[in-house]
Parts: sequence; structure tokens; C-alpha cells
Amino acid sequence: LEIQLIELRKLFNNRLKTTMDKVLQSLSVIDWIVNNEEDKHPVAAVDSSFLLIESRLNVLYVIQGIASLYTFDQDKIKNVKSRRYVNCGIINASPTNPKLLVKKSIYKKALTQYAYFLELKNLLEIASHDSIALIDGSLISFLMSRKFKEHQITFIENEDEIDLNNIVEEKIKLIFNLNTISTPVFIAK
Repeated sequence: LEIQLIELRKLFNNRLKTTMDKVLQSLSVIDWIVNNEEDKHPVAAVDSSFLLIESRLNVLYVIQGIASLYTFDQDKIKNVKSRRYVNCGIINASPTNPKLLVKKSIYKKALTQYAYFLELKNLLEIASHDSIALIDGSLISFLMSRKFKEHQITFIENEDEIDLNNIVEEKIKLIFNLNTISTPVFIAK
């Protein structure tokens, strides 16, 4: 048993190092900009919250959020645009392998990814050129979202079905598009 524990520790450390190398490689692609000027740029911000309700028939969700664009006019801050949004529906999760079970934590992870997607989508709609786009969360959490290979996860809103794997790809496109018109700033706790 002692030998097996040592081997398990080695395996864990190797996996941890591989994961850290991937994260560092992803972060090295991002240009970090430090601006010491005191220009007053427009600021766009977004935040959302969600609720997950497990019923006997389905897992229901509600996401609500707000995206706002502010400008500076002399000594006053003006709200130029605001966009409130609400999204609700059903989350379906089914294992791709019949031997696997769907854990409750899968629903929260999937809903977090969908909420991130909606935040980016709404922020992109209100951000202006040369604005600073404030995003609640770390860049790592936005970029390191994984595809759920063990589960097929769909969000059903009204009559539309949205596959979570498509959302992961769309999120990356939204970050890229946001970066072309504004300066995204990820704010992590």
C-alpha cells in the first residue's frame, strides 16, 4: 500500500505540473497592458447571478444580469446604456457512457459556463469603441472552461436547444470580438 501511495502521489504531481504548464502556456499568449495615463475612457460592466432548481421532473435554471455603459462628462458619471437580461429554462444532462452517473455538481458547472457566455454576449452589445470592459471573474476561469466530454448537456429555453459544447467555443469568439472594440479587464476576487 505504501508503494502504491507513493506512485499515486507521483502521478498526481505529474498531472498537476502538466495542467499548470497548459495554463501558463495559455496565459503567455495574452498581452498584459499597463496604462499609467489618467484618461477617462467609457466603462462597460456586466454581472449576473443564477438560481438552480431541482424538481422531480427537470432541473430548472434562471439567470439574471445587467450590462451597463458609463461615460465621464466633466466631473459626472453618466449611464449611457443599460441592458437587463433574464434567461430561464431547463438543463438536460445525460452521460455519454451508460456506466456514468450525472452528479449534481455538473448542473452548477454547466450553468456557470452559460452565465459567463450570457455576460460576454450582453457586454459586447453595449460596449463602445475604446471603452474599458469590466468582467466579473478571472481570465483563467473564462479561458479554462472545459468541454463536458462525459456528459451531453443542453439548455432548453422556449423551443430552442443550446448545446454547452457550442457555448464554450462561442465564449472564446466573444472574448476575441470584445477585445477588438474595447479593453477587457477581468476582475477576480
